[in-house]
Amino acid sequence: MFTKPISKERNSPFQKGFSLLEIIITTTVMSIMFGLIVFSLLRTQSRTSAQSNLDKLNSDIVAQQIKAMTGATEGRTTTDDYGIYFLSDQYVLFHGSTYNPSEPTNFTVNLPQDLEIQSTTLPGNTLIFSKLSGEIVGFSESANTITIRLINTNEQRTVTLNRYGVITSTD
Repeated sequence: MFTKPISKERNSPFQKGFSLLEIIITTTVMSIMFGLIVFSLLRTQSRTSAQSNLDKLNSDIVAQQIKAMTGATEGRTTTDDYGIYFLSDQYVLFHGSTYNPSEPTNFTVNLPQDLEIQSTTLPGNTLIFSKLSGEIVGFSESANTITIRLINTNEQRTVTLNRYGVITSTD
């Protein structure tokens, strides 16, 4: 039996493997795709964060209105109005017919750094709910919005309330 010797040709055009150019092109394409995916995920995360904080604000608005409607005293002897005072980087939950910054029972909610209360059309940036009825004190159709801005994307959301304190839209 004759056996043919196995030859190992090093310069064969049929060598297996990738050239340096193919590796560079593939790596570049994959890097671009990875960058686009990360960018998309970060935008989604920012939007989700903004929506979560907007939901918290909506829930705090409803909670303050419920306290006013049910006559919550929170340890005081009399019922009172309840309200929210808006600043650009936070809002303050308070009781009473006016906001008093030195009141020790005020509760401050700080917004994340990438979110701000851009503007309100509320008189004095204050939303006050009347005790027992829960209606907005001094309501005006032209003064009933709170606009929040997501700083990273410059995206805005506006909360609109009706005279009864019901959130009618969140754009």
